[in-house]
Amino acid sequence: MNTPPLQEHDPSSEPEAPNPVESGTWNKLAGLWEHERLKRFRESGWYIPLLVVLGIALFAGLWGDNHDEETGFIAGQPLKSGATYYVWISEVNLFSRPGGWDLDGSAPDIAYELYTGHGNERIFKSDVRHDTLLAQWSEIGLRYSGEILGFATSGAGTVSPEEMIQAARLLATDGASLTIKVLDKDLTTDEVAGAYTLALDELHTGSNAYTGQRMDGVSEVSSLSLEIVPTELLTDYLKQKYAR
Repeated sequence: MNTPPLQEHDPSSEPEAPNPVESGTWNKLAGLWEHERLKRFRESGWYIPLLVVLGIALFAGLWGDNHDEETGFIAGQPLKSGATYYVWISEVNLFSRPGGWDLDGSAPDIAYELYTGHGNERIFKSDVRHDTLLAQWSEIGLRYSGEILGFATSGAGTVSPEEMIQAARLLATDGASLTIKVLDKDLTTDEVAGAYTLALDELHTGSNAYTGQRMDGVSEVSSLSLEIVPTELLTDYLKQKYAR
């Protein structure tokens, strides 16, 4: 049997599609967008994480030149001396206090800082999560959602991709350590809720989860999760995380 020859597609042979404006379709869509429920949805800002995820998916194609296609990101791998990693805390949970953390009885305003060297060289300072015992952070700040979409759609933006990443850059070396300080941020002084020094050779890529015991005035961290990703595999990590 002979295969039928391919025929060039002629767009002029197709019936003309109706004009959405003339047909009233556009007005219907505009009316739907202004529906009260959708207006409340837009005003809530709940859709912003969806924009971030979409931007990351599109942005990965522009910013994935160093992506290792053969291996990709694999959790649980020991850190390699001489390699560079993104390091951040994704979650901190503090113990509650009978009278509250602050003078007005409210929950703490949680932030964290990362140090290297002898524990006195700060390499990262997080944003503050107000009035909560359970604080969470993302590797890319929501305030950069517009920038991510800008890079994804036009390849341009007012900040660099490095600035969007809410994480420390850490060069792993033999015998090095990482110090974590969890803080309750106050107007006058910051209270240290817990400080921990971790040897890099005890850490691994992906999530490093820790639980703590309460020691009043010394350690009031119930649990925390430390995330570590090789810098060249961050794009692959994001794809795996948000494609689940």
